[in-house]
Amino acid sequence: MPPHIAVIIETSTSFGRNVISGIGRFARENGPWSLYLEQRSIYDPPPGWLKSWHGQGVICNVATEEIDRVVQGLDTPLVSLNTPKVRDSEGGFPGESENRNEKHNKRPRVPYVLNDDIAIGRMAAEHLLENGYRLFGFVGHEGVAWSDGRREGFRRTIEAGGGHCDVFQTTGHDKQGFGQKPWETELADMVAWLDQLEKPVGVMAATDFRALQVLDACRQANAFVPEGIAVIGVDNEEIVREAAIPNLSSVMPNAELVGYHAAQTLHELMSGRTVTNLLQYIEPVRVVVRQSTSSLAIQDPFVADAMQFIRQNACDGINVTDVLKHIRISRTALQQRFLDQTNHTIHEEIVAARILRIKELLSKTEMAIPLIAERVGINSSPYLSVLFKKHTGMTLSEYRRQKQSRRRT
Repeated sequence: MPPHIAVIIETSTSFGRNVISGIGRFARENGPWSLYLEQRSIYDPPPGWLKSWHGQGVICNVATEEIDRVVQGLDTPLVSLNTPKVRDSEGGFPGESENRNEKHNKRPRVPYVLNDDIAIGRMAAEHLLENGYRLFGFVGHEGVAWSDGRREGFRRTIEAGGGHCDVFQTTGHDKQGFGQKPWETELADMVAWLDQLEKPVGVMAATDFRALQVLDACRQANAFVPEGIAVIGVDNEEIVREAAIPNLSSVMPNAELVGYHAAQTLHELMSGRTVTNLLQYIEPVRVVVRQSTSSLAIQDPFVADAMQFIRQNACDGINVTDVLKHIRISRTALQQRFLDQTNHTIHEEIVAARILRIKELLSKTEMAIPLIAERVGINSSPYLSVLFKKHTGMTLSEYRRQKQSRRRT
């Protein structure tokens, strides 16, 4: 009979679902396993049946004290995916020390398989540094171990590169979500914080949902993204991908590998073997670059102003002359400044902004081509088709089919 494995992991996030995919992959390769899995969010109470669980193993995201109390009493082999909240005497964070296992693990018999949050913060910082930013901010959740780890990885990398990181954080989190203040109250605080930051600035948020709040605060502060504030989140969360304006860049954790290693570790425990590596850290995959960090940090105020004007008005049929009227310096001077800062011309930037919007409308809507042409400031559907093919190598219909097929799968 296959072993019965309880999987107590949130299905409400992309990260949780990808972890479950990794567990499933290991079970297919090495099983079969009988997986007990139910739909849940990260702060749901433990299932009623868990206290009397008589299966062979548990893989659990111990996200609340209530779940922790239940799993503390289990005799069943257990692997946890939640960052230990106990730090060493030096105040270190998970991912820093080769001899950290007993320092961090409040129950040494329970192995942990975790995101390497230090590496996640470092990857976000390196991306922004490569884009030329020298001023930085971090938005997270004070006292939450994984958020603190991401903050430290980000801050230390920034400071090693000669930059400075300003931190906006609220204290802890509760079962209703991150942050103990109502969002309306915190929004005002965040707007004030963003307003006082010197621009251009690169901001990392501890999660994609936190980044979505940062984007909202940027709009309230009349700060342009990414020209004034570049924003990067974590998790490559599907829902945020659809909701974020502009599209959000994000560090992609290797959630499937977390799940695979957790299942592999549980398999070792169920086989009666001793697991000596009680803390396994899984590094992130990559930065998924989207519009929120898609431009280089622009130091020239004339060019920054021109970029903001183009992003706001590109789909209203503007041309280079309209940009020059807004900036009010000579055509030659602005063209040269623009080329020096961006490596392309003003006209090319206008076209790029239109192409980006065309792609968005093709992939996320069923809007007819003539209406798309109208929405991006182009008077002729045939010209729209020619322009798009020239810059992407694909027809409008080919691009739409490809993107919508990927979304369905």
